Amino acid sequence: MYKKSNRIKIVFILSIYYCLLLWIYKFLIVPRWSYKGFVNDAPEINLYLSILGVLFTTFTFVRIHKSDKPSAMIMNLTNLLFYFPLYVFIAYKDIAEGFFLFVILYQLSFFILYQLKSFSFRASLPRSRDIFFWIVGFILVSNFFITAYYNGFKIKIDLSDVYENRLAVRELSIPSILSYIKASSYYVGILTLMYALKARNWGLVFFVVVLQLMSFAFGASKTQFFTIFICFIAFYFYSEKFKLWAPVALTFLLAFSIIEFRVFDSTTINDIWTRRSLFIPGSISYQMYDFFETPHREFLYLRGSVLRIFGLEDPYAAQNGFQRMIGLMYGGNEDTNANTGLLGNDYAQFGWGAIVFYPFIRVFMLKLYDFCAQGVDTRIMVVLSIFITFTYISGAFFSVLLTNGLALVCYLLYCFPIRSKLHNR
Repeated sequence: MYKKSNRIKIVFILSIYYCLLLWIYKFLIVPRWSYKGFVNDAPEINLYLSILGVLFTTFTFVRIHKSDKPSAMIMNLTNLLFYFPLYVFIAYKDIAEGFFLFVILYQLSFFILYQLKSFSFRASLPRSRDIFFWIVGFILVSNFFITAYYNGFKIKIDLSDVYENRLAVRELSIPSILSYIKASSYYVGILTLMYALKARNWGLVFFVVVLQLMSFAFGASKTQFFTIFICFIAFYFYSEKFKLWAPVALTFLLAFSIIEFRVFDSTTINDIWTRRSLFIPGSISYQMYDFFETPHREFLYLRGSVLRIFGLEDPYAAQNGFQRMIGLMYGGNEDTNANTGLLGNDYAQFGWGAIVFYPFIRVFMLKLYDFCAQGVDTRIMVVLSIFITFTYISGAFFSVLLTNGLALVCYLLYCFPIRSKLHNR
């Protein structure tokens, strides 16, 4: 039985997490980043709306925390990394009418479907360790040659010039098939590194680490850089006894960022992590909502996504896509892509209809993820779930599914060669 003391512990930790986010936003984010839309101009009622949203998020966290499934990890990481910071943003931002209602109805729909909707999956596709190794080998070796061809054998181990590198890569003319291979190597690299650590294949460990650093130098994805450290930390230090690792770790990280500011008059942690990873996704989600709430703005209805294969066209293609338009309107830079998936891009596709459509297909993929992950080492699933959460939050659903390789990684888990005896099939 789920103990009352566990619920109290969770509520206590999440309350501290929320309070730290409120303090950091007001005293660290606003003074430095108000020109980017992080302002403190909200009426008093917004604080009460924020508290209401956080109470509901805390309730969903407690309910979902009872489950040991990998998808539950993604759901609660989404609560921590997206909804808590978003409700803090709402507390201080004078938001457009209807945004809070859209957020909480979307979250409610997602939670109810996740809790109540079940799907039946059967092991009908071929599965074997040979398939796993052939796919992994093809993706990683191909990515190695793609990266070496376009960027040489450069390795980057610092976070300087990240955005300049991204813009340079964006201007390269890379064939679509190569771009898909490169994008899919993100998850494949994580899965392979964890497999190599478990199999004690140190040669493969070395190759994947070098490849991840080469990929970081060619594209400057900070999450790809940090995958290396997260994989090693999770493999050697994760314990199933410490189920509250995520809220505790995030709370300590926020506390350290405040100590850094108070003691060293520095905001490095805040600039690299808190603002970029916690507050920007929610801010862009609001910008997308506000953009499409403007009269006569046309929703996309997947025309710039999966329906392109039927000849349909993004109505904003002439302006290089609505993400660039939003980047220019709200960020003042035409080279900025406003990238976010959860809420923002979902609203851009169907408006309020996204409240039904996207939670359903997201829950379907989460349950499929659980099915494919049966018997796979928990440490592997922890790491994968962390980075799937980040892409779920920051990427359009079908881009994450197809381009970034979520569907592929589910199949690789389905074929994973090292399983517990209980689930070996």
